[in-house]
Amino acid sequence: MWNNSRARGVHGYASSRRAAAEAMGLPFVRPYWGGQTAGNFASGANFAVGGATALSPEFFRERGVPMDDDTVHLDMEMEWFRDLLGMLCTGGDMDGCKGMMNQSLFLVGEIGGNDYNLPLMSGMSIEKIRNFTPSVIAKISSIITELIGLGAKTLVVPGNIPIGCIPMYLMQFESDKKEDYEPKIGCLRWMNEFSQYHNKLLVDELENLRKLHPDVTIIYADYYGAAMEVFLSPERFGIEDPLVACCGGRGPYGVSASVRCGYGEYKVCDDPAKYASWDGFHPSEAAYKGIAIGLLQGSYTQPPIVSITNSCPQIIGLGIENPLAACCGGGGPYGVSETARCGHGEYKVCDDPQLYGSWDGYHPSEAVFKAIAIGLLRGSYTQAPLACPQIPELGSSVEYKRERMASSTSGRRGAAAVVLAAVAVLLSASQALAAPCYPRVFSFGDSLTDTGNIAFLYGNDSRRPTLWPPYGETFFHRATGRASNGRLIIDFIADALGLPFVRPYWSGRTAGDFAHGANFAVGGATALSPDFYRERGVHVRDTVHLDMEMNWFRDLLGLLCPDDLADCNDMMNQSLFLVGEIGGNDYNHPLIGGVSIRKICSFTPSVIAKIYSTITELIGLGAKTLVVPGNLPIGCIPYYLMIFKSGKKEDYEPETGCLRWMNGFSQYHNKLLMDELENLRKLHPDGMMNQSLFLVGEIGGNDYNYPLMSGVPIEKIRSFTPSVIAKISSTITELIGLGAKTLVVPGNLPIGCTPTYLMQFESDKKEDY
Repeated sequence: MWNNSRARGVHGYASSRRAAAEAMGLPFVRPYWGGQTAGNFASGANFAVGGATALSPEFFRERGVPMDDDTVHLDMEMEWFRDLLGMLCTGGDMDGCKGMMNQSLFLVGEIGGNDYNLPLMSGMSIEKIRNFTPSVIAKISSIITELIGLGAKTLVVPGNIPIGCIPMYLMQFESDKKEDYEPKIGCLRWMNEFSQYHNKLLVDELENLRKLHPDVTIIYADYYGAAMEVFLSPERFGIEDPLVACCGGRGPYGVSASVRCGYGEYKVCDDPAKYASWDGFHPSEAAYKGIAIGLLQGSYTQPPIVSITNSCPQIIGLGIENPLAACCGGGGPYGVSETARCGHGEYKVCDDPQLYGSWDGYHPSEAVFKAIAIGLLRGSYTQAPLACPQIPELGSSVEYKRERMASSTSGRRGAAAVVLAAVAVLLSASQALAAPCYPRVFSFGDSLTDTGNIAFLYGNDSRRPTLWPPYGETFFHRATGRASNGRLIIDFIADALGLPFVRPYWSGRTAGDFAHGANFAVGGATALSPDFYRERGVHVRDTVHLDMEMNWFRDLLGLLCPDDLADCNDMMNQSLFLVGEIGGNDYNHPLIGGVSIRKICSFTPSVIAKIYSTITELIGLGAKTLVVPGNLPIGCIPYYLMIFKSGKKEDYEPETGCLRWMNGFSQYHNKLLMDELENLRKLHPDGMMNQSLFLVGEIGGNDYNYPLMSGVPIEKIRSFTPSVIAKISSTITELIGLGAKTLVVPGNLPIGCTPTYLMQFESDKKEDY
């Protein structure tokens, strides 16, 4: 790593590259000057130094900018790297390091920021500073070139952050001119434009380097774009004051000319996680984490970093340290107890819910819900991707966020829980490619999906803990009816689709209230009715079930299409339906009531049949795109880990510590669900054709190969080509007639590079090659 002060000029565990190391399963990268032996650097080294520049002090002094001799610069950091190679490479043989260089990830930057910061703070004009930028980029390019020469194969090169959003600059260059500021965020426009100028030159240079080294992966990390997500939608990251320093002086930006963080009569905010700047110069840990999420999970790397991290499947969520413990509840190893529940009794709440896999011992934390949503939207855990090519990575939408927050009074809805279980996209609508590609979402489910219906149905019922604090504290800062500390999966899906959070059905009254869909899910809901269980000797209290939710949906259709339900056909065609997760409570209630798992297994076919009949009815009403989630790995739920605790080692999965037999049951449910969905696909093939990718070819090569090998002249073979193309065209036409919507049609290979042809048609004429 080569970097400037942004490597650790912050409270907490430092920068976005620290978060990246964590996400990739590595220890935090050791500072070069913190190690002495080769073993100290087994996982790499960080050469970054606070205040470092790309160019040497001499460069700036020659141009009238004072700079200390002891300022570290990029050439010095490279010299340290060469010294380290001498230690790591046996016998000083650099060739022996090739394998290590090939397999390592190199982060070259962010560097260059201080090349501009120091002149800016000295009063130099931005016009003159722009003259330095080509030299800064040239220095970065030369370092990259040297690293490639030493064997580096994968390099990440970050751009500059939006410096117009730095509190110290906002104070120092405060302006009375409205046009000097960006209207949505309040950052200095001209400074951010300078950052973009630097980044444009850097991107162009990296493209040149890629052309020179096609076998090397050079990834541009768009720190500017990822950071702007934080400034444009700070509430998404739990940040309340994006342009104010947590630690520093007074004033509107939390900084002053006379007081700095750690010097003078400085102040420190109560909660740094609510600030995007730590000390007026450097981002806070919360901002760094937001940037890292944008890089690792979003669209802010070119090419996408996921293209080189397929062997790093753990890059889906950041920082969960206690996956099998509840944040809110009682004591014990799983954070739950028989006597204290979240919101009841002498319960406790952890300091940071994002570090826990479970919120209350029953339901996932917001961090897990987000990781599940990422897996769903990426297509990693769906049997087919959502047919929505413009879906951004989570957290990239901005414009509608304020509207969503304003309408969140009644809660949002969290569609199904996907984690490591089966999630199947049943049908994909060809029509649903507008912007947003699904203009509305309708959802059915239970507490994993309920975003507020429970509040309208059960009012102030003290037996419903999701109606009371501390539920909802992380994102909404109040209880909304969601069974988590923050948002649910459907909230993240709506965000990614460019929609406001989906309104709970019981919070709306008019057709206009449901312009973006409706959520019918209710906490505690089952797929089957209570009567089903009572007839089988299982006590279940009266509760909402799937037939009731479907009745509400039919009532809503009557409101939306008062004259004729057929008028709703287009709306149904274009909507996204989430049917579940449902069925979990059909098993939870009996399990907690002491019913044997063998008897509960006998309920599963009926649960699946109910989901099947609901999907069939929705398709009959015109639904074209349905997402049907499977069950969670219930053996990982803290409450079950407590009540079914076992002294037998074989009862637990060795890699996770979850209960094996319970997870086996979840897989049984999911297997039956997937089999039934496959049957539905066969009954409704129009959806299958719509959602499938057709590769027509490469075909035609052998139409030429056989004649060529037989000695037919190329002139005659050329006469065959129109017939070959006509045949391909007719095949494509037939597939489209059957409903195909996405076809890839490859061309022919450069057959002149085929070794057999090179041998058979070898020529003495130079111009033939």
